[in-house]
Amino acid sequence: MTTAQKIDSLLKKYGLSRRQLAILAQIPPSSFQSAMERGGNMSVEMLQKVANVLVVPPEELLPLNVGGYIAKGLIRKGLSPQDLSHKTGIPLDKITSILASKHVPISKGERTALNLALGLDIDTYYLLGIESFDEDAGGSPSAAQQEELLQAFQQLNPTGQKEAVKRVQELGQIPAYQKAPQD
Repeated sequence: MTTAQKIDSLLKKYGLSRRQLAILAQIPPSSFQSAMERGGNMSVEMLQKVANVLVVPPEELLPLNVGGYIAKGLIRKGLSPQDLSHKTGIPLDKITSILASKHVPISKGERTALNLALGLDIDTYYLLGIESFDEDAGGSPSAAQQEELLQAFQQLNPTGQKEAVKRVQELGQIPAYQKAPQD
């Protein structure tokens, strides 16, 4: 579900229009409508204003893709994309592009995903949309294991990367590979 779809669902629940939400959030209605037409691709600041009006955590409005994971990391750390650019050395335009996409564009030898994960102090697996191992399953993967996974992922072209994510999601459906339920 896109951010726009999640927002529209809540608007329907509350009986509000997009225009009413924009006014309540103190966002120019035309700017909000434009963001919604782009699937809900909006600034972190706009997302926080919308979430405040809808009384939900901003991360609940984000799609489950790499851009969404990075946006969640920014919100949790109280960082702006500019802060993350400064912290990681990744150009702001590249971070902005990644925030709007479903994957981290990876070139051979590039460590963008790893740098983003380090800059947000989040696990590389999480950033790639793969939940980390819990301690009951043998502990968290080592930095070397994370790097090995990232290197293998980087060797794939975009089609292969999409397929890798699908296959990991399929593995997540097999009971033998699932985490134990949390009590």
